[in-house]
Amino acid sequence: MMKTLNRSVRTISANRQRVTAVPVRSILSRIGIVSVLSTASLLFGVTPQIAQRPADLFSGSAAYAQGDPAITNYANAAYQIERLRQRKFREAKNELGGNVPANVCQQQTIPASVRSICDEFMKESSDIIKSNGLSIAQFNEITRRKDSDPALQQQIDNELLRIQKKTP
Repeated sequence: MMKTLNRSVRTISANRQRVTAVPVRSILSRIGIVSVLSTASLLFGVTPQIAQRPADLFSGSAAYAQGDPAITNYANAAYQIERLRQRKFREAKNELGGNVPANVCQQQTIPASVRSICDEFMKESSDIIKSNGLSIAQFNEITRRKDSDPALQQQIDNELLRIQKKTP
């Protein structure tokens, strides 16, 4: 599944680069980070489930303002979690001999070493979210909102591009 996703992103990126001359890395950042983060639960079968219910952080349909610190904090956390997810996925892949099943962290029969990797991912993800000034409930709420709010998704994408340009 990951190979198919990577191949699709590369194909999309290559086609888009020819047409618009946008660097592949920028496209991967925009498409990849948020999309892959959103699908991390498909790969590992988990999402930070620390909050019992998302907090009502918004009144009505109020959108985030441009330059809102919550968006910057969310994008920073999402970027860091995606890098962590990639690292932990490689670790799990090594432990499992190259074949990582879908929802690996929800599997009952995974080796203890892989269970430990899953547990580390959950704890470190939570720590990343908190170190970026968000509660787990806030992070989960923004994740939920961005899927149905194109303007919010665009703000997050723009912030991710800014972060990626700064990162070596």
